[in-house]
Amino acid sequence: MTAKRCAACVLLSLITTKLLLQEIAVTQCVTTSLNLRLRQMPIDGLSCVELLSGENVVLRIRHKSALECNAIARKLLDTLHSAVLSLATEKDVSVQRVKGGYKVLIGDAEAILIDHVIARNSRSLVDKLANIVAERLKDLLRRPYLAVPIDEVTIGVGETKIIAILGTADGQWRVSVAPHDVASVSFDATTKMLRLSAFKAADGNAIVSCGNAKLTLPIRIRARAARLLRSPIAIATDTAPVEFTREAAINAILNSVERMPGAQLRFELLGKPSNDFPDEVLIARLKAYGAEYLPLDANAAIRILRIPPMRESAAALLVSNEPERIHTEQVLSAGMLPNTGKPIRLLYHHVNASGETLWLRLELFNTSENEAQIMAQFAHAGPITDEIHSGYTAVSMFLRRWFDGAAFVLELPPRSIYVLSESAMPAGTTITGLWEITPVVGGSLGYQIRATRERSQWRIIPLTAPIARDIPIKARQFAEPMKLITARHTVGSDWAFIHIGREPIRGLDKEHLHGNYGVIYRITVEVENNKDTISTYELAFMPNAGIARCAAIVDGEFVSAPLIRPSMEFVLKRWQIPPMRTNRHEIYIMPLPASYYPVSLILRSP
Repeated sequence: MTAKRCAACVLLSLITTKLLLQEIAVTQCVTTSLNLRLRQMPIDGLSCVELLSGENVVLRIRHKSALECNAIARKLLDTLHSAVLSLATEKDVSVQRVKGGYKVLIGDAEAILIDHVIARNSRSLVDKLANIVAERLKDLLRRPYLAVPIDEVTIGVGETKIIAILGTADGQWRVSVAPHDVASVSFDATTKMLRLSAFKAADGNAIVSCGNAKLTLPIRIRARAARLLRSPIAIATDTAPVEFTREAAINAILNSVERMPGAQLRFELLGKPSNDFPDEVLIARLKAYGAEYLPLDANAAIRILRIPPMRESAAALLVSNEPERIHTEQVLSAGMLPNTGKPIRLLYHHVNASGETLWLRLELFNTSENEAQIMAQFAHAGPITDEIHSGYTAVSMFLRRWFDGAAFVLELPPRSIYVLSESAMPAGTTITGLWEITPVVGGSLGYQIRATRERSQWRIIPLTAPIARDIPIKARQFAEPMKLITARHTVGSDWAFIHIGREPIRGLDKEHLHGNYGVIYRITVEVENNKDTISTYELAFMPNAGIARCAAIVDGEFVSAPLIRPSMEFVLKRWQIPPMRTNRHEIYIMPLPASYYPVSLILRSP
């Protein structure tokens, strides 16, 4: 029975000792061929921490306080790591007597203080124990070793990292990586630089040997949540406002960054676009993250290329305002853009009558297998509760940009949906928008305007479902939305009346565009003064069908009229003309959504 009990006690003791062995988690940023680590193993009722090199115990620290024991051991390990990074050898280890005990130093750094408490717990004298510890550390540093100031290489797929290898080892260098197909590794023995290039996502090790020293450095290869495929370039005209340049820059970033499936990408444009400098550059701050990916936090320089202003008459007009009042989620307008190679103008004017906030979204489809490019310009107003002001703001902004030839270039990836515009639309508010889109490269483009309860998660969305070329057009489409008018007035004679919106243009299915909203009127005026004195004449605005406002460009200058009632007048411009002289003026005007058209412009003199 005694023998059985002794065997059981020995077995229980071995099991208990094994369970008590515990690695101490240490936050370290050093990997060495010495494989230094700490392990906790209580002995005789005391806390004990072992310093190990590989599987060999270098020394043990005993203390009644587990907290104090761990702190001493951690300090010792940190000092050793710093020492090997500074290429310390056994000659750098020394013992110094101080008040209360002896310091064991590596160089000028204190590795451990041997006091009476530690000596008593180790059943030794203070000076004897200090010298024993010093000898153990000398034996450790006497061995040739390799070290790197990191505990792991984290690298993105397709990326390369250069790692400095430190240490006292000498001899023939050998490097390898395992698994061998996840990365390539090379080494420059002169500079002691390790070059690691990652191929695919995996976990592995880079192995570096020199003489008898062998260092195993863990590597973790993961795809980045996003990566920059190319240097982004944005294109806009010299006359483009900041809003256009920003849209071009955003488009350039979207088409230059590859986002991994399920990853989130955020970006911010730093700086303000300006066309005052020919070599303009914007900086985009990119941040991407995802559960299975390495994060991306980088800056991308966006080069802004400026091109001359471009003004061209639109070949077609698409109007989306039926239904004008939105009551629920729905597609408001959709169809393929006419493939004319000329600008296509799109006007939308909608009121949210649903009682809840909706998102009004304009999407452009590239249904082809090739990249498409378009030249674009736009004006947007709302959401606001004043319908007339919404229409006035959008048209007045669009007229000035169109007259200035302001535009920018957008790139649409193959088989993609590009969110051109998206705005939150609280209940009771109105949004008015005007776009002019000119296909430059690629010609299979469609569009959709819809109201939805959810905001789009991204500006570029893959087009997964096929879209037929003969998709039924859910929009009113009109050809050549430009009216050319000439008018003449002789000072002192009858007034000249120019009617805007009175004769509606006709659509493809024979419908009429009452009010001619979205149509640009180009009016050429001649005024003749046959008198022998200087005379005055003026251009006035007068509503005919109801309350209305006016926005126009007269001789390159923007003019407007406030909201007035029929039979009231507002003078837009007044001139003087010398005797026996003929003046010519050029006027551009567009009917304003929500204002009541037709209206009249009156050219008159006293």
